[in-house]
Amino acid sequence: MMTKHQKLVVAVGTFLILVMGIFPPWTRTDRFHARRSSGYAFLLQEPRRAVDDLLTNAPIVYSVDFSQLTLQWTLVLVMMGIILLFEKMRRDALEDRATLRPHRT
Repeated sequence: MMTKHQKLVVAVGTFLILVMGIFPPWTRTDRFHARRSSGYAFLLQEPRRAVDDLLTNAPIVYSVDFSQLTLQWTLVLVMMGIILLFEKMRRDALEDRATLRPHRT
């Protein structure tokens, strides 16, 4: 059974992963096939710049940077795992201390 702290860690981690999925990192590829980071934007609306519309002869393609997004999700999952592991180790240490010391009345 999960403790209150473990449930909080899972909830916060899930929220972060969800927000990262809704506002993913984007890349911008120009006519010379140069790729640049284009920041973060809402999933259903690519982060177009005003200057992009002026350059009609230069097709600019925006795409979600799935490698960056996967890295971000992986880091959140690793951090969640580390925090949950330390929380379990702390709880086990407290239980061991409680069983080794008899209560005085």
